[in-house]
Amino acid sequence: GVSYDEATVERICCRLRSLIQEAFQKHMYATAIFYADKLVSLSHFEAEDIYTLAECYFKNREYRRVLHLLKKHGDIVAGDERLKLLAAQSLLECKDWDECLRYLEDNTSAEASSQGDDGKMASVFALLRGKVYEVTENQENALVWYERAVQLDPYCHE
Repeated sequence: GVSYDEATVERICCRLRSLIQEAFQKHMYATAIFYADKLVSLSHFEAEDIYTLAECYFKNREYRRVLHLLKKHGDIVAGDERLKLLAAQSLLECKDWDECLRYLEDNTSAEASSQGDDGKMASVFALLRGKVYEVTENQENALVWYERAVQLDPYCHE
């Protein structure tokens, strides 16, 4: 195969990121997926690029592909709250309630993180737990988690 120097690879990656953003803004998610897939391979699986590809899949309603991608790169997902959120939201969209709840219990905290998000991410995870409990008709637990979401982020209005 052909090999490029690092500067050339970085220029190509920058161009791909630009093409992905253009496609995203036009809601052309299949095009964005095409370029994002190339980018992930070329950038040697950088977390930001994996997030971009996962987000493209999610926007295109390809939830199982999100889950497959994140499972394949579990080591990267473990340290990135945004990727955990996409995984949980994808499980929710697939209506895989038990697995979603298990994932949230195993991978997320109900406490504000030290990452400076003021509890907003923990609030979203609490909100998702509340939604899962609500659709599985466990109203008592749903209420507990909805209240926790609002405690963590008073602007959480969903």
